[in-house]
Amino acid sequence: MTRQPYCQNRRLHGLNLFPADRRPAPGAAAAIRELREETGYTGGRWQIIGRVRPNPAIQNNWLYTALAEGVAQTDAPDPGAGEVLDVATATLEEIRQKLVAGEIDHALVVAGFAHLAFRGERLHAPDDRATIT
Repeated sequence: MTRQPYCQNRRLHGLNLFPADRRPAPGAAAAIRELREETGYTGGRWQIIGRVRPNPAIQNNWLYTALAEGVAQTDAPDPGAGEVLDVATATLEEIRQKLVAGEIDHALVVAGFAHLAFRGERLHAPDDRATIT
């Protein structure tokens, strides 16, 4: 989880993904890159677990949600210019509590956790989305 103090929201990298086209490879590549740059975590097994249109009334982009399992912090975080981040870890139960308490309130982050929660133990992507290994 990264905290961005200047905007008081939280993103969980490995779940949130920047807009990309529908093909999983570019999205997965973006998620892998962002996780490494902003947290120093690398490796693991990756899969796209969902996608949403952030604001289809005025935007035509997609936001993909990626799940990374088995990652480890192998590098120091290297955020981009102007990014102010604080890397923290949390269990899924702690995340659930933060969501319920309203401490995580960024709508796209909540949507990412919804993709995870609605799958329960079934964390494999639907047939129309590739599993990234």
